[in-house]
Amino acid sequence: MGSNFNLFFDLIEMGAGIYILITGIRMKQTGKITQTGLLGKSVRLDKARDVAGFIKEIFPIYIICGIGLFALGAASAYVDTAMPNIGIAVNLTITGSLLVFCFVFAFFTKKAQDKYLM
Repeated sequence: MGSNFNLFFDLIEMGAGIYILITGIRMKQTGKITQTGLLGKSVRLDKARDVAGFIKEIFPIYIICGIGLFALGAASAYVDTAMPNIGIAVNLTITGSLLVFCFVFAFFTKKAQDKYLM
């Protein structure tokens, strides 16, 4: 049961990474931002100051964090299924790394949002 529960969250982490990657690539290709869950609720895209500047600044962060979340989710899924007895140190390292990626993503998204969209 525990392995299935962990695997469920690993798949969510991988999906979040893919979603961030797709969103970043779509922004870069179209030059437009869609109002998604990745921006604050107070952001009004119709009154954004510099959409192109936002995309230019945030695109590398979306790519790095998207790949990182996907890779860490995949690593966690592998550890949970293929090596369930590997130890708590590896699981804590992966979880800590996931938290760092989430923090970095949120920090830089908020910073760029305030600079270019508010």
